[in-house]
Amino acid sequence: MLGERWAVKCKVHIRRTSHALACPEAHSIDAPRGGGIPRQDVSLWFGEEREAREAMESERSRSVDVSKSGHPDRTSYVTMGIKGVDSLLDGKGVPKGSSVLLLGAPGSGKTIFSLQFLQSGVAAGENGVYLSMDEDPERLLANAKQMGVDLAKPVKEGKIAIVDASPIRLLPAKIKLGGAEVGGHEFALSTMISSLVDAVKKVGATRLVIDPISTLIVHFSDEYTRRIAFLDLIAAANKTKCTTIFVDELNDAQLQRPHVFEEFLTQGVIVMSKILAGSTFTRVFSIEKMRGIAHDTQPHPYRITEHGIEVFSSEQIF
Repeated sequence: MLGERWAVKCKVHIRRTSHALACPEAHSIDAPRGGGIPRQDVSLWFGEEREAREAMESERSRSVDVSKSGHPDRTSYVTMGIKGVDSLLDGKGVPKGSSVLLLGAPGSGKTIFSLQFLQSGVAAGENGVYLSMDEDPERLLANAKQMGVDLAKPVKEGKIAIVDASPIRLLPAKIKLGGAEVGGHEFALSTMISSLVDAVKKVGATRLVIDPISTLIVHFSDEYTRRIAFLDLIAAANKTKCTTIFVDELNDAQLQRPHVFEEFLTQGVIVMSKILAGSTFTRVFSIEKMRGIAHDTQPHPYRITEHGIEVFSSEQIF
């Protein structure tokens, strides 16, 4: 999967209210750079009426299960496998199949954290998929190895798939397919979903990481469309039955900060930030929410070592 040049093959359907116009021909688009999206048949649906959009969001919300009733399967858990983290999760980990938002400031170690999550999964007999929105897979693996997370072997053995989705951010705002014009960002979202679903099936993954979602979401024009796009992404991840980490950038690293809408849509939220204590910065790890499991919400110090992330669960910041 690394360094491969892929093409996108799509069939586009455009729906306006209750009428559907179909483009019967399939058109191929070469993905830019060395990497991209596997050849897939992708169906894109665009509702133009406000009522239709609201109905779609309501349906998506139900499929994502953002209710406060918790995760449907409370008896099965997935350990994070990162030193000090599972002890903050009642010693069990996160509910299996959960969607977890990982927010981190620049340099906080959120990518290393995510790769450790996949590495620990392989050790437990669970394969994984890492969908990279920004970084070249080879550079990603090289950087991870320097931090003590060597994934070369599980990638070679087909236990972890690294999917390079970075070319989709180069797609224009509009794409012409035959006689139809479709939104480039919606097209990018649909092709990305197809690629991650295929990768999950190929390696039999039960763990999934998408890093970072902001690369895709930021292209949508307003918060409403960004919310819809993220709901689609969560729903797609839920259908794979994977336990999923959505990595996102933390703009405000202070403990007291405004919440972003993504935090309200996932079952769990983990924050990796830093605070100024005296003349030095202290790295802070906190689990702000995790439905379906008792968890410690207090901020704890952590460090990035040559062996990855280590959280000091017995110590508190205050």
